[in-house]
Amino acid sequence: MRTPFALSLKMMLLLCAVPTGRAQITLLQTGAGASVTTATQQISIGGGPSLPAFDLVAGFATDEVPQSGLFPDSLTITLQDWGQSGQTNTFLIATIDLRGAVINPASQGTIMAMPGEIVLAPTSDPSEVSGYATKHSFDVRFSPPNQFAGEDAVLYFDLFDNQQPPGSAGWFSTVTAVPEPGPTSLLALAVVTWWCRRLATRRRSPAARQPIVRSAAAEAPRSETM
Repeated sequence: MRTPFALSLKMMLLLCAVPTGRAQITLLQTGAGASVTTATQQISIGGGPSLPAFDLVAGFATDEVPQSGLFPDSLTITLQDWGQSGQTNTFLIATIDLRGAVINPASQGTIMAMPGEIVLAPTSDPSEVSGYATKHSFDVRFSPPNQFAGEDAVLYFDLFDNQQPPGSAGWFSTVTAVPEPGPTSLLALAVVTWWCRRLATRRRSPAARQPIVRSAAAEAPRSETM
């Protein structure tokens, strides 16, 4: 079971580091005849009480417009292990289409994300997709669920093509592990946690909410000397 401190630490891991610069991307495009074009990356997930978080940049671009009754082109990012523990685990990270991103879309047989396990932050679009009308680019950070502990896993990038013009593209960068926080970061987290609890306790205390009333008689007038 994940403790509140572990969840706070995971949230700090997910939010503190922000990718700098523009990573080199892999570009997938519709129009090749296949309904799904897939690319993969392999990652190794360590064990321990707190699994590592991972960073990448991903996005989707299209010239499509919404059409009733037609599924739009899309890019779906999925983490799946190789079944070394006897069971294949599937974790849908996000699906991105012309409307934007859906984080951890619900699907039968997949693992639902805990709060803070997936964070998407809008970022700048790569020059490779400058010609598309609609573009959505994200810095993606995810922390694998505990079911992936100690496993080798595959990150799948599936570009769905509805076989209808106009065209679309999906892209992604190489995934990288987020370094574990050092002693200074852990100390800072402990101080912030202590201060938040202290502040919350003071706010809940009735005495802390009582206004300060000064008695005029208690305050002697200041004497002025010439």
